[in-house]
Amino acid sequence: MGSANGNSSGGGEKFLSLVGGILKGIGILIAKLFRTIAVLLRAATRKTIAWFRGGKTEQQRRLRQRTVPLGILATVSVLAGLGFGATAGGGSGETVASESAEAPSIFNQRPRVIGCEPGTDGTAIRNGPRDSNKVALTFDDGPGPETRQVMEILKEHDAGATFFVLGNAARNEPEVIADLVLEGFEVGTHSMGHEEYPDSANMAESRKVIYEASGFMPCLFRPPYGLTDSTVEANAMANGMANILWDVDTSDYAAASADEILSQIQSTTSGSILVMHDGPENRQATVDALPTMIENLKADGYELVSVTELLGQEFIPAPR
Repeated sequence: MGSANGNSSGGGEKFLSLVGGILKGIGILIAKLFRTIAVLLRAATRKTIAWFRGGKTEQQRRLRQRTVPLGILATVSVLAGLGFGATAGGGSGETVASESAEAPSIFNQRPRVIGCEPGTDGTAIRNGPRDSNKVALTFDDGPGPETRQVMEILKEHDAGATFFVLGNAARNEPEVIADLVLEGFEVGTHSMGHEEYPDSANMAESRKVIYEASGFMPCLFRPPYGLTDSTVEANAMANGMANILWDVDTSDYAAASADEILSQIQSTTSGSILVMHDGPENRQATVDALPTMIENLKADGYELVSVTELLGQEFIPAPR
């Protein structure tokens, strides 16, 4: 009898030990989960603070004003999540700080981006309303060596713009695409590799590359060489994009100097869409011409906006 009772007691202890080990393991996993969430939310908080502190240009300030309600809600959620995560992790700030060294994926840190609405059936668009004082600067074939210079000049002169990027180039330099969106500029697609009459799959892939790099889902497509037909228009519409051409060609791709480029903008009028290039090769002449171009257009009373804004649609980028 004594031996039987001893075996029973020993088996019970083993069972309780096993259950205790399982529960402890589950507890550790849950604690790690909430600590990870806390780290991600803390990173999102820093991004949100940077977002509301930003806004060097009037365009960026308008964009940030539109996102204030969403930002307040996100911040409240972040604070609640931080408290919950700290409690789950034993209330130790040091523990949360140590988890940040794991460097979670930037894609998990990025808030949802609203993007833009094309409001079109895919028919080629060459200009915006002629009864406004707005024009749109556009840049094709990037990102290239001068893309960041172009971006800085636009920021310095409080000018909006739309960048039609090549999917292959964007895939090689995703950080440039992310920075364009973060700074308040619009990004559209220009096919994967500058193919003529790209099919729907090509457009879809280039759109996906932009989204994966920045979280921004583009609604604009520009056909390479300006070549479009009913099939291209149908493909653009199937991918939720407007088909954007231009009515002012600066011919910067063939210009040897800034003066040659500036001489091509004389036909600009209300609603114009101007085409330039920030890639794939050196575009120093474009960089040299851009400050004077912006100053001249503003002196003529034009506001420089994104293509989506020119068309009267909504365009709201957000940081990662």
